[in-house]
Amino acid sequence: MTTACLLGQAPGPTVYTGAQILPFLRLYDLKGLGDLIHKEDSVGNKEVAISLDEDAWNQVPFKKIDVADDYAALKTADDTYYPLCPFLPPTLEKLAEARSYQEVLQTLVPPSRSENEAYLPIMDVPVSVRTLEESHVSFDLHLRAAYLHQDRIVWIECAMTYKESQVARSQSTPFYESVIQIHVSPKYK
Repeated sequence: MTTACLLGQAPGPTVYTGAQILPFLRLYDLKGLGDLIHKEDSVGNKEVAISLDEDAWNQVPFKKIDVADDYAALKTADDTYYPLCPFLPPTLEKLAEARSYQEVLQTLVPPSRSENEAYLPIMDVPVSVRTLEESHVSFDLHLRAAYLHQDRIVWIECAMTYKESQVARSQSTPFYESVIQIHVSPKYK
């Protein structure tokens, strides 16, 4: 979290509002957003507090934003990251068609975009793929992403359940069942 110290004022957290950050997110202007939050070139990424509540977005769970040179991620109060993807969100129908971890990932983050590699670490993809390939017990995997669409924030979580198996698994192994949650914020101005 960033702090600012003004003369005669005790240091406290700098909290950026939706009105300040949303214009940069609409354009996916990470340099402009970095300049707003005083992210220096030598800093790989910088996390700052945001307040969308004063914009009447009480339903939006995001309390921080992590800004890097090649991605931005919204973060909830319980430290769950949602990478902000600069393209259209997938439809529920398209997500429901996915039958494997790889298909869900490609639906959330289309592989045709070369810059999409930046999202994978923040989505814990390397860790979850390793778990998928090495584990033989039942477990759940989660993928999360956020999007700006038609003056709203759309955030999606996909949970995939894998049953116990002695056979080696891969990203294309079908999951047993899945739960898809899609949330949509009120319109912002």
